[in-house]
Amino acid sequence: MLQTVMQQNLLFYGIGILCFFGVISQIWLWGIYSRMTKDMENERAAKGKFIRQIRQRYGLLKRIGDGSVNTRAFIERSLYQYRHLGRTLHQWRRTGAVALVLSLILGLVGYYYAGNLRMGAALRQNYLWAMGIAAAVMGLIYGLTDVRYRRSYLETGLLDMLENSGNTAAVVKNGKQSASPEKGQPALSEESKQANGSREQSFAPLETAAAAADKLPFRKNKKAAVKMQQEKKDLKADLSRIRASVGEAAAGAEAEKERKAEILKNMDPAEQERIIREVLKEFLS
Repeated sequence: MLQTVMQQNLLFYGIGILCFFGVISQIWLWGIYSRMTKDMENERAAKGKFIRQIRQRYGLLKRIGDGSVNTRAFIERSLYQYRHLGRTLHQWRRTGAVALVLSLILGLVGYYYAGNLRMGAALRQNYLWAMGIAAAVMGLIYGLTDVRYRRSYLETGLLDMLENSGNTAAVVKNGKQSASPEKGQPALSEESKQANGSREQSFAPLETAAAAADKLPFRKNKKAAVKMQQEKKDLKADLSRIRASVGEAAAGAEAEKERKAEILKNMDPAEQERIIREVLKEFLS
């Protein structure tokens, strides 16, 4: 049976078929990387699902991990897990190497048995030529496709795309936060602003009335002039009383504050800690 196989040159056909599949696998892998590279360079009009999926997964991981993601490891893992026609990129790359090894094994088998069966030196020489041609063709295809460079270029482009997209999103978010009004200001400062505003509003009508009284034109009617002077005196007296009452209230508040501080100092540390926690809880609620 082996002699029949040798006579019908079936081993030569096997070498040719293996070499053909190895060449097709490398060209196919080159096409896969070419499509990925085009989608990476023009991500908005990407035709394949890989770029869209990798961006969605990367954004999800950044949200889950609070922005801390190893981008390079994520890209490498995604490329290892990517499958085309049920095979990974590594399996497509190995197909050419396996085909070359099998074709060389068939050539060596034919060379060995052609010598044992005394089928002539010309046939043995043909097997050597077949092995040399298979190795040369596969080497040429590996050199022309240059899959290793294309993978490195794709990884670098994906790294740049994902990191820049993350920085852009962060810049936009920071810009929106800076443009929007600040929230969550302390309640105490809001109350103090409201108190100051109400105090200014209470003083404003009185001071405006006093200024208007000072600017009234002199009238010849003596009674009207006396009445105006009396209103000015009453207005100033009211202003003085209001200012004095405000000063007394401020002094009372300061005294109350000092009294509470003195009480707090006289307490034991555990009681102080409990009271401070209650005050902070009320302040933050």
